[in-house]
Amino acid sequence: MKRKILILIILALSINCISYAIDSNIQISDKDKQLYKLRQNKEYGIYAGDMSLYNADYTDKADTFLKQGNIEKANKYIDLALYYYDSNLLSYVIKAEIELQKNNIDSAKAYSDKILDIMSSDWDKYNFRSNLSIRIAKLDVKIAMAEKDYNKASDIIDEIKEIWTKYDNEVIKLEGECLKYSGEKVNNNESIKAGDFLINTANMIDKINLDIKKKPNNSENYYQKALLLQDLEENKFALANIDKALELSKQSKYLLLKSQLTENKQAKLDLINEAIKLNPVNNFDVYGARANYYYEEGNYALALEDYLKAIKYGGITEDYAEQIGWCYYDNEDFEQSLKYFVISNSIGGQADSLLNLGKYKEALELYKQIIGNPNYNQDVVKSNMDINKDFTMKNFLILTLIGLLITSCSVLAYEKHYIKNSKGQTTGYTKTYSNGKTVQYNKKGQVEYTYKKDSTGKITKYSKTGKKLETYK
Repeated sequence: MKRKILILIILALSINCISYAIDSNIQISDKDKQLYKLRQNKEYGIYAGDMSLYNADYTDKADTFLKQGNIEKANKYIDLALYYYDSNLLSYVIKAEIELQKNNIDSAKAYSDKILDIMSSDWDKYNFRSNLSIRIAKLDVKIAMAEKDYNKASDIIDEIKEIWTKYDNEVIKLEGECLKYSGEKVNNNESIKAGDFLINTANMIDKINLDIKKKPNNSENYYQKALLLQDLEENKFALANIDKALELSKQSKYLLLKSQLTENKQAKLDLINEAIKLNPVNNFDVYGARANYYYEEGNYALALEDYLKAIKYGGITEDYAEQIGWCYYDNEDFEQSLKYFVISNSIGGQADSLLNLGKYKEALELYKQIIGNPNYNQDVVKSNMDINKDFTMKNFLILTLIGLLITSCSVLAYEKHYIKNSKGQTTGYTKTYSNGKTVQYNKKGQVEYTYKKDSTGKITKYSKTGKKLETYK
């Protein structure tokens, strides 16, 4: 027993001496080697756990120097760490990262393979939510990118983002690098722009993180960070930051952002209502958000009310004007819808409104402008163009003759055409009778207009009350 105690005392003294020598010269002396051999001798009761403490100390120092950009010192300390204990995964990760920075790709891969050797064969190195696992995953991304295997790098990044429970800015930067420099996309401006966006946004988050460290109780920092994370579509992390902002200060714009990040419909509406309650005047973007909510739910009357409040406080925009136009349209006020579609420069909306107003010639000209435009339902556009053509003098006679053939046994027989807007919504229909009379109905089946052809071939349009409106020559 006394012998063991004496050995331990000698070891303690030796460690102090060695620590000083290593810190000063960063070299492995004969004493170090002797001590290492002694520590491997289990007869003296000294086990690997003791050596791992030495390893941990040097690994930590190496990591610090690596983060500071001092590659030389980082490399010397990590070599010492691996000398004392060769089973620490982090030590090999750091060594591989150093080799990558020195552009020694093969060496980096060798150390990465060593990590796999230490792991059990059935262990999924990525599907383990620890700081070490994410670092190993990022190492593999960097190695794949160094080898220009961007598909592999991208796959690992996707896996990281899927399973990782914390936000990691470095992963986003790596994703940006992948987009920018992937082989098949290197000349693709859109990919380069997307890559730059990810990198620049991640850099801005880094700056905000520094501000948060300096001023942890500044709610605006968390709000700005949440906005950036929303831009990156990292909504769960954005939500955590906006919750922190609201914890520090309840503001209307914070509640609005949280409503955008919230998936539950009722919770979303409650947050918007709370934001309006906090600031019921000049809060145009919140009224616009509630209007969008009502519109998506099919409540066009309430949507219209809030859109009008939004433009009252914030001025009219093309987006708001178009939404207001569709609200009027869905409420079958086609005169008003046309007005706002003109403001928003929505050609499809204008054409649909003109169609429902019976102004077929004007509508047809606008439909010709959007034929082939992917923003519009082409089947609907073509259908509406056909309806317009049916009411031109050029095609009316053919339509009448077809109608007479189909309905030869009855003067009351008709040909029916459904009227749809450029969104594909049915807004009404027409019935063209064998006697040349055409009646236009709204989607509720109510008569809107009547068209009659006289003996000279002219078509006269009448209101539902029988008032003469206009004549087509």
